[in-house]
Amino acid sequence: TEELNGGKSFSVSGWVNYTDTSFSSNDAVIASCYNTVTKSFSIGVSQDKAIFRMGNGDTGYDALTHSVTLSSGTWYHIVATHDFGTQEISLFVDGGSKESKTAAFPAGASTADFRIGCYREGVYGSQCIVDEVTFWSDRVLDDADVTALYNSGAPVKLPSITRL
Repeated sequence: TEELNGGKSFSVSGWVNYTDTSFSSNDAVIASCYNTVTKSFSIGVSQDKAIFRMGNGDTGYDALTHSVTLSSGTWYHIVATHDFGTQEISLFVDGGSKESKTAAFPAGASTADFRIGCYREGVYGSQCIVDEVTFWSDRVLDDADVTALYNSGAPVKLPSITRL
């Protein structure tokens, strides 16, 4: 996607309701920007936990797994952020629970399509309902932004919003 070329900060938000959360690695995906050459990011669920993977096609990937256990049949608001300047990746579940780390393999420039509900074409379709996915280019949502999104129950107008 054009927005990930050149190395920019970004945030992705979405509401998800999984029919099965017991997946092994890479199985349930809210959104991704991935192909076999450029592995930029994916956000999904692995073994009952939200997971945010960052990487590039040359060196590998890093993953941040959230500690909150997810249950099938429940709506969750999941937000992932990447700060290009500090290489910090963060993952929020339901507006307040945030976990962060420095990515060992930050997202590389990508020519891959931005996808909702699958990892890459024909691979790892999600066992979930995905709603209100929003992508912010060159913006790291802060705690207050994430809380406002979660409490609204619907997308809210934030400065510099780009909806896909």
